[in-house]
Amino acid sequence: MKYKVDEDGIAWITLDRVDRLNAFDEESWKELGDKVRTANNDRKVKVVVLTGEGRAFSAGDDIFAMAELKDADDAKKFFNTLYYAVESLIELEKPLICAVNGLAYGGGCEILLFCDVVVGSKESKFSIPEAKLGLIPPMAISVGHKYWGKAVNRLAITGKPLLLRKLNK
Repeated sequence: MKYKVDEDGIAWITLDRVDRLNAFDEESWKELGDKVRTANNDRKVKVVVLTGEGRAFSAGDDIFAMAELKDADDAKKFFNTLYYAVESLIELEKPLICAVNGLAYGGGCEILLFCDVVVGSKESKFSIPEAKLGLIPPMAISVGHKYWGKAVNRLAITGKPLLLRKLNK
């Protein structure tokens, strides 16, 4: 994950696990939490921009990394680390802009719940496909209604993607 602060006081956090469509493993969630906290504590930073490198903002959780969790203790550690990152987004005192290029799926889409502004390219696709896997999207069902209202239900229940180019027509 890349982090830089430019001369205008913009902290750029770039997800760069391109080979995994910027999907989050435990280390990535920890790093996101650390980077957001660093930006929050830096007096020079005025705004934070979160984006993804390559053809995706983020595909959410890295399913392959999750499959390697051995037991309940591993799963608890993973989700506590995810919570650490989410908590950093909730507690961020500076504006958060998410620049979405390509896919924002699962946890990658749910991160957008915590943004002040979401900007998407014409190729952006938003989806919370957990329902198709028989899973629960934790952020969407816990805080989704607060930020997106009932609109989050369509994403959380159907798993069907929203396409920006269809929204623009």
